[in-house]
Amino acid sequence: MGIIFLNLLLPLNLRDNIVMKNFCRMIIPAALAAVLFSCNPLNNNILIQTRRVLITEAVPSGSGIAYYRDSVFLVGDDAEFLGVISGNDPGYRRSVFFAGGSPERIKKAVKHDLESVASGIFEGSRFLFAFGSGGISPYRDTMFAICPENGQKNFKVSLLPLYDEVMKQAGISRKELNIEGATLAGKNLLLFNRGNNFVITVPTENFYRYLRNSNVAAVPDFKISKLNLPVINNFPVGISGACTLTDELILFTASLEETKDFILDGTIKGSYIGLLRLHKDRDIELVVLTPFKDSSGKDVVDKLESIDVIRIEDKNAEVVAVADNDDGKSKLFFLRLKIPDFIQ
Repeated sequence: MGIIFLNLLLPLNLRDNIVMKNFCRMIIPAALAAVLFSCNPLNNNILIQTRRVLITEAVPSGSGIAYYRDSVFLVGDDAEFLGVISGNDPGYRRSVFFAGGSPERIKKAVKHDLESVASGIFEGSRFLFAFGSGGISPYRDTMFAICPENGQKNFKVSLLPLYDEVMKQAGISRKELNIEGATLAGKNLLLFNRGNNFVITVPTENFYRYLRNSNVAAVPDFKISKLNLPVINNFPVGISGACTLTDELILFTASLEETKDFILDGTIKGSYIGLLRLHKDRDIELVVLTPFKDSSGKDVVDKLESIDVIRIEDKNAEVVAVADNDDGKSKLFFLRLKIPDFIQ
Protein backbone atom coordinates (compact mmCIF):
# COMPACT_ATOMS: atom_id res chain seq x y z
CA MET A 1 0.00 0.00 0.00
CA GLY A 2 2.80 2.42 0.96
CA ILE A 3 4.75 1.73 -2.25
CA ILE A 4 1.69 2.35 -4.41
CA PHE A 5 1.14 5.64 -2.59
CA LEU A 6 4.68 6.77 -3.40
CA ASN A 7 4.43 5.78 -7.05
CA LEU A 8 1.25 7.80 -7.48
CA LEU A 9 3.02 10.92 -6.27
CA LEU A 10 6.23 10.58 -8.26
CA PRO A 11 4.88 11.95 -11.60
CA LEU A 12 4.00 15.30 -9.98
CA ASN A 13 6.35 18.19 -10.56
CA LEU A 14 7.69 18.57 -7.05
CA ARG A 15 10.89 20.40 -7.85
CA ASP A 16 9.46 23.89 -7.59
CA ASN A 17 6.69 23.21 -5.12
CA ILE A 18 8.16 23.81 -1.69
CA VAL A 19 4.94 22.95 0.14
CA MET A 20 4.60 19.65 -1.64
CA LYS A 21 8.28 18.88 -1.08
CA ASN A 22 7.89 19.36 2.65
CA PHE A 23 4.71 17.30 2.63
CA CYS A 24 6.47 14.41 0.94
CA ARG A 25 9.51 14.71 3.16
CA MET A 26 7.54 14.54 6.40
CA ILE A 27 4.15 12.92 5.79
CA ILE A 28 4.90 10.14 3.33
CA PRO A 29 7.67 8.46 5.39
CA ALA A 30 5.44 8.59 8.46
CA ALA A 31 2.52 7.08 6.57
CA LEU A 32 4.72 4.42 5.04
CA ALA A 33 6.22 3.55 8.42
CA ALA A 34 2.74 3.24 9.91
CA VAL A 35 1.68 0.90 7.12
CA LEU A 36 4.77 -1.26 7.46
CA PHE A 37 4.50 -1.36 11.24
CA SER A 38 0.89 -2.49 11.16
CA CYS A 39 1.56 -5.20 8.56
CA ASN A 40 4.86 -6.59 9.78
CA PRO A 41 4.46 -9.47 12.30
CA LEU A 42 7.98 -8.76 13.59
CA ASN A 43 6.88 -5.36 14.91
CA ASN A 44 4.13 -6.66 17.20
CA ASN A 45 6.01 -8.66 19.78
CA ILE A 46 4.94 -11.29 22.26
CA LEU A 47 6.53 -10.44 25.61
CA ILE A 48 8.55 -13.47 26.69
CA GLN A 49 9.72 -13.99 30.28
CA THR A 50 11.84 -17.00 31.20
CA ARG A 51 10.69 -18.33 34.56
CA ARG A 52 12.83 -21.44 34.88
CA VAL A 53 15.30 -23.54 32.88
CA LEU A 54 15.76 -27.26 33.47
CA ILE A 55 18.39 -29.56 31.98
CA THR A 56 17.09 -33.12 31.91
CA GLU A 57 18.17 -36.56 30.75
CA ALA A 58 14.54 -37.73 30.45
CA VAL A 59 15.15 -38.07 26.70
CA PRO A 60 18.49 -37.61 24.95
CA SER A 61 17.39 -35.20 22.22
CA GLY A 62 14.11 -33.56 23.14
CA SER A 63 12.14 -32.68 20.01
CA GLY A 64 8.46 -32.98 20.92
CA ILE A 65 6.66 -31.89 24.08
CA ALA A 66 3.18 -32.16 25.58
CA TYR A 67 1.78 -31.00 28.91
CA TYR A 68 -0.96 -33.09 30.50
CA ARG A 69 -2.21 -33.38 34.09
CA ASP A 70 0.66 -31.51 35.72
CA SER A 71 3.30 -33.49 33.83
CA VAL A 72 5.65 -32.76 30.94
CA PHE A 73 5.89 -35.53 28.34
CA LEU A 74 8.92 -35.56 26.06
CA VAL A 75 9.83 -37.47 22.93
CA GLY A 76 13.27 -37.47 21.37
CA ASP A 77 14.17 -37.74 17.72
CA ASP A 78 16.50 -40.69 18.40
CA ALA A 79 14.58 -42.53 21.15
CA GLU A 80 11.82 -45.13 21.40
CA PHE A 81 10.71 -44.08 24.87
CA LEU A 82 8.69 -41.32 26.48
CA GLY A 83 10.27 -39.12 29.14
CA VAL A 84 7.94 -37.92 31.91
CA ILE A 85 8.61 -35.09 34.39
CA SER A 86 5.92 -34.55 37.03
CA GLY A 87 5.18 -31.21 38.66
CA ASN A 88 8.23 -29.32 39.91
CA ASP A 89 10.18 -32.52 40.55
CA PRO A 90 13.40 -32.43 38.47
CA GLY A 91 13.44 -36.24 38.41
CA TYR A 92 11.97 -38.23 35.54
CA ARG A 93 10.78 -41.62 34.44
CA ARG A 94 10.89 -43.34 31.07
CA SER A 95 8.35 -45.51 29.30
CA VAL A 96 9.11 -47.38 26.06
CA PHE A 97 6.57 -47.05 23.26
CA PHE A 98 6.23 -50.79 22.70
CA ALA A 99 7.46 -54.12 24.07
CA GLY A 100 11.07 -54.57 23.04
CA GLY A 101 11.60 -50.87 22.39
CA SER A 102 15.20 -49.76 22.83
CA PRO A 103 16.07 -47.90 26.04
CA GLU A 104 19.17 -46.46 24.32
CA ARG A 105 19.75 -43.77 21.71
CA ILE A 106 19.18 -44.94 18.14
CA LYS A 107 21.75 -44.29 15.43
CA LYS A 108 20.96 -41.33 13.18
CA ALA A 109 20.75 -43.40 9.99
CA VAL A 110 17.89 -45.56 11.33
CA LYS A 111 16.20 -43.37 13.96
CA HIS A 112 12.47 -42.58 13.80
CA ASP A 113 13.22 -38.85 13.98
CA LEU A 114 10.13 -38.08 16.05
CA GLU A 115 10.04 -34.29 15.87
CA SER A 116 6.50 -33.42 16.96
CA VAL A 117 3.69 -34.42 19.32
CA ALA A 118 -0.04 -33.69 19.13
CA SER A 119 -2.35 -34.50 22.03
CA GLY A 120 -5.95 -35.61 21.50
CA ILE A 121 -8.79 -37.93 22.49
CA PHE A 122 -8.99 -41.07 20.35
CA GLU A 123 -11.37 -43.96 21.00
CA GLY A 124 -12.23 -42.46 24.40
CA SER A 125 -8.64 -42.17 25.67
CA ARG A 126 -6.00 -39.46 25.74
CA PHE A 127 -3.20 -40.12 23.25
CA LEU A 128 0.03 -38.40 22.36
CA PHE A 129 0.64 -38.72 18.62
CA ALA A 130 4.38 -38.60 17.87
CA PHE A 131 5.14 -38.05 14.18
CA GLY A 132 8.26 -39.07 12.31
CA SER A 133 9.74 -36.29 10.18
CA GLY A 134 9.35 -38.29 6.96
CA GLY A 135 12.77 -37.46 5.51
CA ILE A 136 14.10 -41.04 5.23
CA SER A 137 11.83 -43.99 4.47
CA PRO A 138 11.02 -46.40 6.04
CA TYR A 139 12.55 -45.19 9.31
CA ARG A 140 11.03 -41.70 9.57
CA ASP A 141 7.49 -42.20 8.28
CA THR A 142 6.03 -43.86 11.39
CA MET A 143 3.61 -42.32 13.87
CA PHE A 144 3.51 -43.65 17.44
CA ALA A 145 0.24 -43.28 19.39
CA ILE A 146 1.12 -43.25 23.09
CA CYS A 147 -1.50 -43.47 25.84
CA PRO A 148 0.03 -41.84 28.96
CA GLU A 149 -2.55 -43.50 31.24
CA ASN A 150 -2.39 -47.02 29.79
CA GLY A 151 0.68 -48.04 27.82
CA GLN A 152 -1.09 -51.25 26.75
CA LYS A 153 -3.08 -49.12 24.31
CA ASN A 154 0.01 -47.83 22.50
CA PHE A 155 0.22 -48.54 18.78
CA LYS A 156 2.06 -47.37 15.69
CA VAL A 157 0.96 -46.59 12.14
CA SER A 158 2.84 -46.10 8.89
CA LEU A 159 2.31 -42.63 7.43
CA LEU A 160 4.07 -43.47 4.18
CA PRO A 161 0.90 -43.18 2.01
CA LEU A 162 0.05 -39.78 3.55
CA TYR A 163 3.61 -38.48 3.28
CA ASP A 164 3.89 -39.68 -0.33
CA GLU A 165 0.71 -37.79 -1.22
CA VAL A 166 1.94 -34.67 0.58
CA MET A 167 5.17 -34.72 -1.42
CA LYS A 168 3.22 -35.20 -4.63
CA GLN A 169 0.81 -32.32 -4.02
CA ALA A 170 3.49 -30.00 -2.62
CA GLY A 171 5.84 -30.80 -5.49
CA ILE A 172 8.79 -31.60 -3.22
CA SER A 173 11.30 -34.40 -2.88
CA ARG A 174 11.60 -36.65 0.15
CA LYS A 175 14.71 -34.73 1.12
CA GLU A 176 12.55 -31.61 1.49
CA LEU A 177 9.96 -33.35 3.68
CA ASN A 178 10.64 -32.54 7.32
CA ILE A 179 7.58 -32.62 9.62
CA GLU A 180 8.63 -30.81 12.80
CA GLY A 181 5.37 -29.59 14.31
CA ALA A 182 1.93 -31.06 14.98
CA THR A 183 -1.16 -29.99 16.87
CA LEU A 184 -4.91 -30.66 16.97
CA ALA A 185 -6.93 -27.45 16.62
CA GLY A 186 -10.71 -27.56 16.51
CA LYS A 187 -11.68 -30.11 13.88
CA ASN A 188 -8.26 -30.29 12.23
CA LEU A 189 -4.86 -31.86 12.65
CA LEU A 190 -2.08 -29.48 11.60
CA LEU A 191 1.30 -30.82 10.48
CA PHE A 192 4.11 -28.30 9.93
CA ASN A 193 6.84 -28.96 7.37
CA ARG A 194 10.06 -27.15 8.22
CA GLY A 195 11.45 -27.72 4.74
CA ASN A 196 9.83 -24.99 2.60
CA ASN A 197 7.66 -23.89 5.57
CA PHE A 198 4.17 -25.12 4.77
CA VAL A 199 1.25 -26.43 6.81
CA ILE A 200 -0.73 -29.62 6.10
CA THR A 201 -4.28 -29.36 7.46
CA VAL A 202 -6.11 -32.69 7.84
CA PRO A 203 -9.69 -33.03 9.13
CA THR A 204 -9.36 -34.82 12.49
CA GLU A 205 -12.26 -37.18 11.75
CA ASN A 206 -10.55 -38.40 8.56
CA PHE A 207 -7.21 -38.75 10.32
CA TYR A 208 -8.78 -40.86 13.06
CA ARG A 209 -10.49 -43.01 10.43
CA TYR A 210 -7.07 -43.67 8.92
CA LEU A 211 -5.66 -44.64 12.34
CA ARG A 212 -8.42 -47.18 12.89
CA ASN A 213 -7.58 -49.11 9.75
CA SER A 214 -4.60 -47.69 7.89
CA ASN A 215 -4.16 -50.85 5.81
CA VAL A 216 -7.37 -50.25 3.85
CA ALA A 217 -8.40 -46.68 4.67
CA ALA A 218 -7.88 -44.04 2.01
CA VAL A 219 -5.31 -41.35 2.60
CA PRO A 220 -7.17 -38.56 4.44
CA ASP A 221 -7.79 -35.43 2.39
CA PHE A 222 -5.70 -32.42 3.35
CA LYS A 223 -4.93 -28.85 2.38
CA ILE A 224 -1.45 -27.36 2.02
CA SER A 225 -0.91 -23.71 2.98
CA LYS A 226 2.34 -21.81 2.56
CA LEU A 227 3.73 -20.19 5.70
CA ASN A 228 5.74 -17.05 4.96
CA LEU A 229 8.55 -16.68 7.51
CA PRO A 230 11.53 -14.31 7.20
CA VAL A 231 14.72 -15.14 5.29
CA ILE A 232 17.85 -13.87 7.05
CA ASN A 233 21.27 -13.91 5.34
CA ASN A 234 19.82 -16.24 2.69
CA PHE A 235 18.68 -18.77 5.31
CA PRO A 236 14.96 -19.15 6.04
CA VAL A 237 13.56 -19.12 9.56
CA GLY A 238 12.05 -22.61 9.82
CA ILE A 239 9.12 -23.74 11.93
CA SER A 240 10.06 -26.32 14.56
CA GLY A 241 7.02 -26.96 16.78
CA ALA A 242 3.44 -25.94 17.49
CA CYS A 243 0.57 -26.16 19.96
CA THR A 244 -3.00 -24.87 20.19
CA LEU A 245 -4.05 -21.76 22.14
CA THR A 246 -7.61 -21.71 20.77
CA ASP A 247 -9.38 -23.36 17.84
CA GLU A 248 -8.11 -20.45 15.73
CA LEU A 249 -4.80 -19.41 17.30
CA ILE A 250 -1.71 -21.60 17.05
CA LEU A 251 1.40 -20.94 19.10
CA PHE A 252 4.61 -22.06 17.40
CA THR A 253 8.38 -22.15 17.67
CA ALA A 254 10.85 -21.55 14.86
CA SER A 255 14.59 -21.24 14.49
CA LEU A 256 17.23 -19.85 12.17
CA GLU A 257 19.58 -22.64 11.15
CA GLU A 258 22.38 -22.19 8.65
CA THR A 259 21.85 -25.27 6.51
CA LYS A 260 20.57 -26.00 3.01
CA ASP A 261 19.94 -29.67 3.85
CA PHE A 262 16.86 -30.42 5.97
CA ILE A 263 18.33 -33.75 7.11
CA LEU A 264 21.76 -32.42 8.10
CA ASP A 265 22.02 -30.03 11.05
CA GLY A 266 23.50 -26.54 10.81
CA THR A 267 24.61 -23.72 13.10
CA ILE A 268 21.73 -22.28 15.13
CA LYS A 269 21.59 -18.48 15.00
CA GLY A 270 18.45 -17.94 17.08
CA SER A 271 14.93 -19.07 17.89
CA TYR A 272 11.50 -17.47 17.67
CA ILE A 273 8.03 -17.78 19.19
CA GLY A 274 5.02 -16.75 17.15
CA LEU A 275 1.30 -16.99 16.56
CA LEU A 276 -0.65 -18.24 13.55
CA ARG A 277 -4.34 -17.85 12.77
CA LEU A 278 -6.23 -20.81 11.33
CA HIS A 279 -9.12 -19.61 9.15
CA LYS A 280 -12.35 -21.48 8.45
CA ASP A 281 -11.16 -22.32 4.93
CA ARG A 282 -8.09 -23.91 6.58
CA ASP A 283 -5.73 -21.21 5.33
CA ILE A 284 -2.96 -20.15 7.72
CA GLU A 285 -1.99 -16.55 8.48
CA LEU A 286 1.15 -15.41 10.31
CA VAL A 287 0.06 -13.01 13.06
CA VAL A 288 3.21 -12.30 15.07
CA LEU A 289 6.80 -13.56 15.30
CA THR A 290 9.11 -12.65 18.18
CA PRO A 291 12.84 -13.41 18.62
CA PHE A 292 13.58 -15.42 21.77
CA LYS A 293 15.94 -13.37 23.93
CA ASP A 294 17.31 -13.68 27.45
CA SER A 295 16.78 -11.15 30.25
CA SER A 296 19.71 -9.05 28.99
CA GLY A 297 18.24 -8.80 25.51
CA LYS A 298 20.65 -11.21 23.82
CA ASP A 299 19.40 -13.81 21.36
CA VAL A 300 19.02 -17.28 22.85
CA VAL A 301 20.89 -19.58 20.47
CA ASP A 302 19.29 -22.81 21.68
CA LYS A 303 17.13 -24.39 18.99
CA LEU A 304 13.58 -24.44 20.33
CA GLU A 305 12.09 -27.71 19.07
CA SER A 306 8.56 -27.74 20.46
CA ILE A 307 6.17 -25.93 22.80
CA ASP A 308 2.96 -26.59 24.75
CA VAL A 309 0.60 -24.63 26.97
CA ILE A 310 0.45 -25.20 30.72
CA ARG A 311 -2.33 -22.69 31.42
CA ILE A 312 -3.87 -19.51 30.00
CA GLU A 313 -5.18 -16.53 31.96
CA ASP A 314 -6.53 -13.61 29.91
CA LYS A 315 -3.61 -12.48 27.71
CA ASN A 316 -1.01 -14.40 29.71
CA ALA A 317 0.07 -17.93 28.85
CA GLU A 318 2.31 -20.20 30.91
CA VAL A 319 4.11 -22.51 28.50
CA VAL A 320 6.96 -25.01 28.39
CA ALA A 321 9.34 -25.37 25.45
CA VAL A 322 12.11 -27.86 24.77
CA ALA A 323 15.48 -27.42 23.10
CA ASP A 324 17.67 -30.24 21.78
CA ASN A 325 21.22 -30.02 23.13
CA ASP A 326 22.54 -32.83 20.88
CA ASP A 327 24.67 -33.96 23.84
CA GLY A 328 22.44 -36.59 25.40
CA LYS A 329 20.31 -34.11 27.33
CA SER A 330 17.34 -31.84 26.73
CA LYS A 331 16.71 -28.28 27.91
CA LEU A 332 13.30 -27.16 29.14
CA PHE A 333 12.28 -23.50 29.21
CA PHE A 334 9.32 -22.61 31.42
CA LEU A 335 8.06 -19.31 30.00
CA ARG A 336 5.40 -16.69 30.59
CA LEU A 337 4.05 -15.09 27.42
CA LYS A 338 2.13 -11.84 27.20
CA ILE A 339 -0.01 -11.95 24.06
CA PRO A 340 -0.30 -8.56 22.26
CA ASP A 341 -3.58 -6.75 22.91
CA PHE A 342 -4.42 -6.46 19.23
CA ILE A 343 -4.87 -10.25 18.98
CA GLN A 344 -8.45 -11.31 19.61
